[in-house]
Amino acid sequence: MKGGPFFLALLVSAVAGCGGALGGAPTASVAPSSHGVVASGPTGLASVPAASGATISGRYADGLPRAIGGAPVLRGAAALAHAQAVTDDTPFLIGGWVTYLPGERFCPLRAADDTSWLHDCVKAQLGDVAGGEDPALAGAVTFRFALAGLTSGPVVASVEVHDPRAGECGSAAAACGRLMVVERIVWSGDEATDPRPLSADAVQRVLQEVQGTPDLTPFGPDSTMVGCGGQDLPAARLYLVPVEWDRVPAVILVEVEPSVAARARVLPLEPGPAAALGPAALLCTSFSSTPASSSADEYRWLALENVVLLVHTHHSPTAADRAFLDRLATALERAASARTSTQL
Repeated sequence: MKGGPFFLALLVSAVAGCGGALGGAPTASVAPSSHGVVASGPTGLASVPAASGATISGRYADGLPRAIGGAPVLRGAAALAHAQAVTDDTPFLIGGWVTYLPGERFCPLRAADDTSWLHDCVKAQLGDVAGGEDPALAGAVTFRFALAGLTSGPVVASVEVHDPRAGECGSAAAACGRLMVVERIVWSGDEATDPRPLSADAVQRVLQEVQGTPDLTPFGPDSTMVGCGGQDLPAARLYLVPVEWDRVPAVILVEVEPSVAARARVLPLEPGPAAALGPAALLCTSFSSTPASSSADEYRWLALENVVLLVHTHHSPTAADRAFLDRLATALERAASARTSTQL
């Protein structure tokens, strides 16, 4: 994958409107909710070295380590309980699935002199289940000192409670002092948590085949989504597709979840082209007007396996839109089948 900033400008219209069941423009952050601790039985996944070189001992059902370097990795309710019980700033390990889109945000409701960590405009949100939401856990952790290089996906982090920097929060110092403060990322995924069955590289090859686009561009600090750009889905790696804004039909955005279950959890849409043409898949409709004419376009979700694609279609999809979605789905299913075969 080739990195680098890419500015996505979807709309040059004078008027834009959004509708549909799945929301509108991207939000500044996603606040994940409690789904409890992941099942803890043995999984048979092989242990591999952590990024730090420490040894991983055992795995949770979703591939996250149970222990690294002999230190247990706490999840969900167990992490919250430990954080509430500790009386000093001794570090410990927590794990989960982070959702984070870097970059500037406009936060008009935050006062200029507000220094509380509780009101950070751009937040990394932690959940216990990939694709799920966990406001209790997300509200108990801050990544504000460990954002460099952070991306959405699996993490194990070294945290501490009663951080002395909590005094920076002013009147909220006591609440900040109870947060789990991430000091460093110990581990951020390996082959046990690689997206399955479709990787971003596999989707990229399909898009090169179906619509002839260049490499996907990972969403970074300088990336921008405008108008009906989409929304950041919990735990998904987000990629922009370099394509002309007025090309229809075309895929303009790709979100890769770690598993089919995670994709279904965050976007409970039936997979395939038929569902993509239904009302539940409509993200929004954009309206453009000039002195001489006016037009409307739609932006629709296509869910397939563990990926979600935002597809720019005509208003009231045409036969060309339907044929494009069919070709796209067929190519993605073929790529998923081929990758599954190589993993057996």
